[in-house]
Amino acid sequence: GQWLGATNANWNTGTNWCGGEPSSTVDVLIPSGTPFPLIINAPSAIVRNLTINSGASLILTNNIPLNLYGNFANGGTFTDNGGTLSFLGSTSQGVTNMAIAKNVTVNNAAGVILNSNITVSGLLTLTSGALNSSGKLTVNLTTGNIDKTGTGSITGNITLVRNASELGAGWHYLGSPLFGTTFNDLNDNVILTTSNFNSYHEGDGNSNIGYRWKGLLSAPLNLPLTTPMAGPIFTGAPSSLMAGYALKFPSATAIDIKGSYTHG
Repeated sequence: GQWLGATNANWNTGTNWCGGEPSSTVDVLIPSGTPFPLIINAPSAIVRNLTINSGASLILTNNIPLNLYGNFANGGTFTDNGGTLSFLGSTSQGVTNMAIAKNVTVNNAAGVILNSNITVSGLLTLTSGALNSSGKLTVNLTTGNIDKTGTGSITGNITLVRNASELGAGWHYLGSPLFGTTFNDLNDNVILTTSNFNSYHEGDGNSNIGYRWKGLLSAPLNLPLTTPMAGPIFTGAPSSLMAGYALKFPSATAIDIKGSYTHG
């Protein structure tokens, strides 16, 4: 089906389409130069492969679902104002040039592959199947989260971000929910020094250590962020000790960490 936009900007108006309103077995092309741009505003939109041509636009409005059963390819402008994109196919689905999405649900046993960078600013739900990040997925934890329900998974590294609005000047307690995160992931946001970065030990069976903070004097910044400090200098190897971190921010600063995510 091709968007004509002859009557209005509403997806659910049949006369706006060549061949009528699309379904889960119909591919959609949105060309440029139509009388009305395409706005998904009620009650929902269903499509197999969705292609937005250069110069064309698609707007997904607040609380409205866009159900995709095929690939998403954007060569124009896609704006998500608070909707939910659900990937519901039975074969592998690809996503190209989505850039920013509010809420995303993956419910496809064959999986979804990200072909370009995308930031999820709302809720990411992994109902079933693998979301192959290709290292291109960012989840904003200031405005969104990853739903803990579902049996899906993420393959490849992801980036988690917290905005500067959350992290003003002063001390903040930090940890990483990702595997493979290193101290470099903090150091590229706030330079780690002897006076602004500390590790906390929950005890390691050594009565001489107990519960206390330990400062950073020197350490390889490629060590995992799960590595506790065994004294003023890192031992250089991960440990089973439980450790947390405190970092003093000189000013409001956004922070991002990268690593692999295990769901559940």
